[in-house]
Amino acid sequence: MKSLRVRGIEIGAGIPKICVPIVGSTAEQILAQAQAVADSPAQIAEWRVDYASEEILQRPEEMMGQLRSILGEKLLLVTFRSKAEGGEREIRSEDYVRFCEAAVLSRQTDLLDVELSAGEDVCASIIRTAEAAGVYTVISSHFFTHTPQNEQIWDLFQKMEESGASIPKLAVMPQNRQDVLRLMQIGQEYAAKTDRPLILISMGKLGMVSRLAGELTGSCITFGTAGQASAPGQIDAVTLDKILQVLH
Repeated sequence: MKSLRVRGIEIGAGIPKICVPIVGSTAEQILAQAQAVADSPAQIAEWRVDYASEEILQRPEEMMGQLRSILGEKLLLVTFRSKAEGGEREIRSEDYVRFCEAAVLSRQTDLLDVELSAGEDVCASIIRTAEAAGVYTVISSHFFTHTPQNEQIWDLFQKMEESGASIPKLAVMPQNRQDVLRLMQIGQEYAAKTDRPLILISMGKLGMVSRLAGELTGSCITFGTAGQASAPGQIDAVTLDKILQVLH
């Protein structure tokens, strides 16, 4: 597994990097949460744009510029999570493409989340634009009710690689301990074969160990909190950092 260096932060080497979501609706909430991330041990802030108000969605580039100013050398991951993938809003395919391309062309974001479920053509278009703008892409797939069978997981990894994205991300919900262990084993095997970093998450309380074991399983980013969580099982960033340091 190769690593990516962004703003001096190496993703895919050493201790997994901590990413904290920004899930405010108003500008005041978003900027306050960004400051909390800036003051935390996290290396990455994820702006969950689907939580933002309609007013902010009219001019998202302005907010990205303000976030960039607050975060300094910490990385900014921009994500519009669709309702189908566990997000807060529905979005039409053409609007999703328009938003993602505007985000990377703003030159304010370091990483862009692209949903695999958007479709092969949509993903290819967004990833090409991001690549030309020098922005790394995280291609994501989420299962909030179950953990897919092994064959389906490997098929997802193959599709993610074929998309040309920089970092595959798979988040699943376990039904039992075996689901957690199975996912972590597949992650370790895939990390040994792939030429790009990987994000692998088993959600909820049962899967919490997967958020701590990235150095073992090959998962390069783990999601924590500095306030409100964006997914079940996220751990406070300060506590998460201490645990990762001990395990390292």
